[in-house]
Parts: sequence; C-alpha cells; structure tokens
Amino acid sequence: QEITRLNSRSFQRELRSRIQHHNEVSYIFSGSKQHLVSELFMQSSAPLYNFGRMWALDKIPAGAFIPFIQKHLKTVKPGFSEAEGGEIYALGEGVPFYVQLIAYEYFNLALAQPELAHAELLERARKRLIESQSAEFLSRWEKLNASQKHALEIVLKTRGESLFGK
Repeated sequence: QEITRLNSRSFQRELRSRIQHHNEVSYIFSGSKQHLVSELFMQSSAPLYNFGRMWALDKIPAGAFIPFIQKHLKTVKPGFSEAEGGEIYALGEGVPFYVQLIAYEYFNLALAQPELAHAELLERARKRLIESQSAEFLSRWEKLNASQKHALEIVLKTRGESLFGK
C-alpha cells in the first residue's frame, strides 16, 4: 500500500523496470487494503498491471491465532486465558487485520492499566478503535449517495438478515 504513496505511477514504472530483469527472484507485495492492491496490479493502465499473481489469504484459523494472542498478552496480563484470546479473535471476526488492531489496543491498555479486568480492557480497546477510525467511517459515509446510505441503514437495522424478504 505504501507504493501508492511513493510518487505513485513514476515510482511504479521505475520499480517494474528494475525488477523485471531479475532472475530467480520472487517478490511479495502484501497489504490488507484489497482495493489498493487491486489498483496496483489489476488496472490495465497501472505500471504493475499483471506483473504477478494475486493471492488472497484466508482468515487465520482460531486454533493458530488464539495461542499467539494469548502468548503475547500474557506478557502484560499474566492471567490472560485462551478463552479471553478467543473473545478478541471473535470480536475481530477472525480477520487478521482487525484481530491485530484489537489485540494491539488491548495490549497497550493492559500495559498502562494492568489492574483492569479483561471485559473492561476489551471494551476500552473496542471503543478506542471505533474512535480512531471514525474519521474514515465518516469520509466513506459522506461519499455514499442517498440510495446507498438508505441501503446501508437497512442492512444495519436488520443486521443483514432477510434483506430480500420484502
């Protein structure tokens, strides 16, 4: 994603001109913002168009992610349990980017206030993330037209269930 910030197209052209001549070398471009990755490699006008193969990663399984969360959060909250790690994983819906954001906030809060209970730390981490992302949420909301806003309101009110019932 940082490639899009580095003098954009001219940097991308320079990058392609250099790495296309490398033999027996593989490059991995990664990012959690799929629209930016797609923009770099899927738009026919982009210098890196079709430069490689896109490969989307699935969610990290709970059985692999939760022990990782638990191991690292135990360093600041010694009694941190596997079940508590599962709550962080569930709150992030298993999406690595979201789970990491929540765990990062939780870690910092637990480091600063180790006396807080797990439920309070988790709620504060959730609130901090919502607050920190509110400007982006507002920006995306403002870019929607009236029909899109109405559709999103319906999805929120119904929690995405029975959307085509009426």
